[in-house]
Amino acid sequence: MITNSHKIDIIHAQGLNAGAIGVVLKAIFKKRLIVSLHAVYKQIGKSKLTSRATRLIFNNAEIVLGMSKAVINQFAQLETGKSNLEKYRYWIDVNKFKPMDQEEARNKIGVKNCFTVLFVGRLIQIKGVKLLIDIARELEYIQFIFIGAGPMKNTLQKFSKELPNVYFLGQAENSKMAVYYNSADIFCIPSLYEEGLGGVAMESIACCTPVVGSNQ
Repeated sequence: MITNSHKIDIIHAQGLNAGAIGVVLKAIFKKRLIVSLHAVYKQIGKSKLTSRATRLIFNNAEIVLGMSKAVINQFAQLETGKSNLEKYRYWIDVNKFKPMDQEEARNKIGVKNCFTVLFVGRLIQIKGVKLLIDIARELEYIQFIFIGAGPMKNTLQKFSKELPNVYFLGQAENSKMAVYYNSADIFCIPSLYEEGLGGVAMESIACCTPVVGSNQ
């Protein structure tokens, strides 16, 4: 960004942590700042420090975008002195994400033609990855496909070798995601925290694959 700052008009920060960095970059490079919020933050409002930091981000942003009613309701309670909080939605390319033959999809990615549960996301504890592995251990007749990257990558690689019904396929190109959604009978979001309305859920629905999420 230092060498190409003259080509940049807007800084778009995804989340509060990135928003804090965005405030610093805005001050240095004199650019406009937009912040997108994807989830509910449990720590907000629990301390004066986090509340002040959040207000600082809001007051420095041109606009703050919340992707669900839960996000909007949480941050609307903060007295930021600036009414710049707006709701937005993900959009889905229905020409790319659409139904296809399930058996054909499974053949393309090299998995068995049996009942399949799919997980796509960051491989971290709060996403419920370990919970889904424990379920896979109990349901040997169902295959579980994990796609993503993160700190639990090695754990998944280990279990994919130990459990014959667990497939860890690493990261996948977005252009190929429709095949993975169509290979599954269920797309699972087992998060252990309150999620926003994720784009992956909408992509799965566009492929006519049902979504099952945790009650968080």
